Amino acid sequence: MKQSREDSTCPDGGKSKSGSNDEMEVLIQGYQKENERLVKQLKEAKKKHENERISLYEEHRQLGCQLNFLRNQVMTPISLSLYSQTHRKLQICP
Repeated sequence: MKQSREDSTCPDGGKSKSGSNDEMEVLIQGYQKENERLVKQLKEAKKKHENERISLYEEHRQLGCQLNFLRNQVMTPISLSLYSQTHRKLQICP
């Protein structure tokens, strides 16, 4: 009965070099596929993070504009005079 190359064993009882190389190649291919999947996942996460950062920046800018607008609305001449009087009183107090 003739043995195939994969079933043959080395004199030390281990698998042949060819079988070992085939196993290593399968492992390398598996690791490469996993690495490619993780790289793709990382790129997608970075893109999502950048989009969220931009969105938050825009929201922060818009809220700042709204705050300034509302401050200007509140600071009517009457409120400005009250602010000035209060500010003068605070400067007079020790």
